[in-house]
Amino acid sequence: MTGHQDTILDHQALQELREDLEDAFVEFVQNFLITGRESIAKINQCLLSGATEEARQIAHSLKGSAGYLGAVTLSAQLEGLQQMAAKGEADSMLRALQTLRNDFEVLAVLLDDELK
Repeated sequence: MTGHQDTILDHQALQELREDLEDAFVEFVQNFLITGRESIAKINQCLLSGATEEARQIAHSLKGSAGYLGAVTLSAQLEGLQQMAAKGEADSMLRALQTLRNDFEVLAVLLDDELK
């Protein structure tokens, strides 16, 4: 595993979540992946239409789930989006969203591996 992948997912936090959720763990992860992709698409749509505050709210919501899951990088990126939104930096948010989207897909592969 590369160093970047190590920062994308905190495996210890994920293991603790697995133990806490027991039988509901797989469903939680699957729902997170579906909701995460939808949320990222919604953030993009909001930014393109100038709804920066709505994008901030979606980022805030997704950040909570990401943190709970142990998605360290994603959580930090979403915090950054929230800060940019507070400053009205929609163009910066769009650029940051591309990196976030790419890292989310790496996270998805890591999580899929955990479900096997």
